[in-house]
This record gives sequence, C-alpha cells and structure tokens, in this order.
Amino acid sequence: MGAPRLALLVYKIPREGMDPFIFDFAELGLPFGISRALRRSLEANLGHRSIETQSKAFIALRKLSRCLLELGIIDQFPLSRDVLSTFADWLDKSSLGPSAQVSLTKVRQLLAWCERNTPNIVAKDLSLVVPKIRKLEFGVAKAGIPEPLLKEILRACYDDIERTEKERAQVRRIYSGKTESPEERDFLSLTRDLMIAGKGRFAKQPAYHRAGGALSRRVERFGGSRRIADVAYLSPKDLLPFLVAILAQSSGNPESIKIAESNCVINHPIRDDIERIIWLKKRSSREQRADFPKGKEWSAPNLVRRLNRLTDELRSRAVRNSRNKLFICYRWYTRTVGMPGKEALLQELRAFIERHSLPQFQFRDLRRTGAQVVQAVRGSERDAQDRLNHEEPSTTRRYTATQSVLDREEQVIHAHQVKFVQLAKGVRSFDQEKEAERPDLDIPTQGMETTFGFRCKDPLAGIAPGSIRGSMCVKFFGCSACPGAVIPLDDVSVVARLLSSAEALEEARTRSQVEGWWKRYEAIYEPTRLKIVDELLPAVSAPILERAKPLASPRLIPRLE
Repeated sequence: MGAPRLALLVYKIPREGMDPFIFDFAELGLPFGISRALRRSLEANLGHRSIETQSKAFIALRKLSRCLLELGIIDQFPLSRDVLSTFADWLDKSSLGPSAQVSLTKVRQLLAWCERNTPNIVAKDLSLVVPKIRKLEFGVAKAGIPEPLLKEILRACYDDIERTEKERAQVRRIYSGKTESPEERDFLSLTRDLMIAGKGRFAKQPAYHRAGGALSRRVERFGGSRRIADVAYLSPKDLLPFLVAILAQSSGNPESIKIAESNCVINHPIRDDIERIIWLKKRSSREQRADFPKGKEWSAPNLVRRLNRLTDELRSRAVRNSRNKLFICYRWYTRTVGMPGKEALLQELRAFIERHSLPQFQFRDLRRTGAQVVQAVRGSERDAQDRLNHEEPSTTRRYTATQSVLDREEQVIHAHQVKFVQLAKGVRSFDQEKEAERPDLDIPTQGMETTFGFRCKDPLAGIAPGSIRGSMCVKFFGCSACPGAVIPLDDVSVVARLLSSAEALEEARTRSQVEGWWKRYEAIYEPTRLKIVDELLPAVSAPILERAKPLASPRLIPRLE
C-alpha cells in the first residue's frame, strides 16, 4: 500500500500549541475500503466532539478488528449482514466490563453512517438491530469510596493546596527581586538564563547543552530542567488536589469539570447564603450546577477562587482555547500554558495516591460516591438525581444501585409478596399473630395514614433506613422514599390527599424562601413534594384525578414550618 493511499487512512485533530492528535486507521488491519469508510464516518459523526469522545470510538473500532481477527474474518469484504451481532456476542464473552456496551454502541453508530454513505463496504441488508449485551443489561453500580477514606482524600488535597500556595508565594517573591538567600539568587539567575537559552521559552536539555557546560552543570545541581520548571511554574501536580477536591464536592463528571471556565462561580438566583458552581456537559450540551453555603473555607467555590489567584499570572500567556479555563498550568512537554492532558492528570493522580499512602481510586469514583452519600443521608433517589444533574432517574441508578441497595429492595418486595399470598389464602403470618396478642400495639391492619397522603403499613416496623423495630419510624413525615409506603393511586381519597399535599408543600416552599427557612424546608419537605408532583400524580388515571380534585384542599394538611 503506497504512501498516498496510507495518507487517506490517517485522521489528524489539530491542537493549538501542541502536536496534532492522530488516529491511524491502517493499524486496524481491515481492508483498505472499510478502513477508509470508517475514517470518514468517525470524522463526519464525531469530528465536532472532544478528542476523548473520538478516542473512545477509535478504541471501539480496535476491538471490532480484534474480534474479526480472532474469528478469522478480518479480510472479509464487504462486512457481513450480521457483523454487529457477531461483535456483540464476542463482547458478551469478553471481560471488558461496562465499556463493552459503549464499544458496541459506537461501532453501530459508525456502521450506520457507512450503510447510508458508503454502502459498498457493508452488506446491503446490514442488520442494525442489536440487543444489549446480556450480562450488562441489569448491571449493579460499583460501591463508592467509603466516607472515612473520602475525608482522608480531602485532607490530603487541602494539605497539598496549602503547600502549593506557600511555594507560589515564595516564587513570586523571588521573581520580584526580593531574594533572601544565595540559593534563591542562584535560582533566579538560572531561570533567566534558561529562558535566554530557550529563546523566550523555558529551555529543554538540548538547548541548554548548546549554551555551554557551565549552564548544564548549574541545571543538574538543581535536579534537572524539568524540576526547575515545576518549581518556577504552576504544574499539573499543583492542579491535581484542586481537581480532586472540586470533583468530590460537586460530584461532577470529571471530563466536564476539567474544562470548566474560570468564572464558574455565580450567586444563587434566590438565596443570599448560597453560591453555585456551573459547568457545561458537552455530551448533552446542558449546563450543570452544584450549590454550596457561603463562608466555608474549603468549599468548592472558595477552591475555585484560590486556584484563580494562582493561575492569574499565567492566563495572558495561555494558548487561545485555554485562556478562560479554570484548570491551566505550564505544560512541560510543549512548553506552553494551557489545560493539562488526560494522561498528565492520571499520572499525577497515581503520584498523589502514592505520596499520601491512599488506596487506589479514580476520578469517576468521586462522582459515584457523591450520589451514593446523598441518597444514603437523605433517603431520596431524587436528591441523588439532582446531585448528578440527571434528567432520568434510570441514569442515576447506574451510580446508586449498589448490590446492598438491590438486596434490601428485593427483601422488601419478597416480604410484600408473601403477605399478598397469605392474604389471598386467608393465612395469618407469625407477625400478625404476635400483634394480635399485643393490644398495646394499636395499629390498624390497613396501616396508618401519614401527613401527605401516604399510607404506612407499620410505622413501628423498622423498615426505613435508620429506623429501629418497635420505635416510631424516623421517616414518618418523609415517607416518599420509604419501601414501607403504601400508595393506592386508584383510591380517590388518597389522590385527593396527594393533591392537597402538593398544594400545601408548594405554598410552604414559597413561604420558606421569603421567611428564611428554606434550608429546613429543602431537607424535610422538598423530596416529598418532588415525589408527589413528578412521579405519583402523573401516574394517576384521568378519571380518578377528576373525581379527586373537588375533594382536595390544602386545609387538610397542617401548617408546615
């Protein structure tokens, strides 16, 4: 294959101040026509997306070529009708984990474009209907970072941030000419000589070697030019603790937080005691946000301000597409100022973990942990959904539905199934027999009505997380997230109570913002309001809803405070 043909298989993504990012489709080992069509498909489908998104698609194509090679059909032209099903079966038998489904989706997207635009490289009747990979269809979210470890990680971040701020203050003092020792004067002189040797940029080894042996020896005494640059400028190592701490507090998507802008802190639209961090999630083109109380030394908004103070001196020198970004530093490998690359941050994360003797964790574990902590503390899936800025609760469950949660839910479902069968057969359970022998437990067999229209089957059963059997349920006024809540949506009186509750909660919501008790309202009542408005009432049939409306009245609900 000659050079001109090979050039058709190379896809380059230009990067300001850096070498272009290259995808070489020749390395896939597929027939030339298929490789060229896939190259065009990736550019057409994903050319406007981030390098990371395009990289995931190219990695998926590598997996496809490996699949076809192992099956002995890599030279087949055109691709067969069942190539996607073949690939899905191969992925299903692999040990790739959740990335297998992503790879299948990416390959399907690229082949769908080929079918429309280069039909000669795929079978005319190519099947694009591919089921989900079976073993991943009902996946369980990985457990997050334990809370004691998360606190340890944050302490390590704060220690490193304070160290960085002290070092940067010292360097600024030295560059202002206020040196306090011979070592500081030598360092100032050496960095200036390295800038001269590099013709305005920080010189690398070949440049300062050409400048003469004296300069080389001075550089080696300070530990090499890379170490000098890391002291002279803000580096990826200095950014890492800021990134980890902000990710832990915001539960943001790592790839989105990395490209957050420097002016990402804004005031809360309603409350004066709250401020907000905003960032854009490119994949969905949706603004994301996280709220924080003002006045906390180590809150994420204050971390943003502290980082901006460190990067202000670099911003005017940054490459154009990084000037308004939060996470910028001096990049040794290109001798430019801009956002650090993914591999540089991963390398610094590994060094951070080793330096502080921490167990292994990844950036994405911090997002998962935030959702699971919120759901555990507040007992509401909707709170976790808000924390992750998800539109659908099914997306949030990928982060929060750990095996322990699923096991607990299955136990509750099983218990209800047993009671249903016993009721159908007229059999009384052991618990019912015991309750009948205890007149002090004056609990109606149909359960107890709660404030907002939910019916609790037994407020002393200890079903809700944190409750103890025999004591009043800790969530008796927040039953929206309790597995013991009974909500018959075909009961007109129950629906009327729900309508009344929705109106009373909305009135309390407005009042809390005016009267200054929003924080209490948000913690106690808002999850219930969202559950009623977003999930329960939309599920009520139109005839029942019409019959319930005349019976509804906010006066049925006590004044909420």
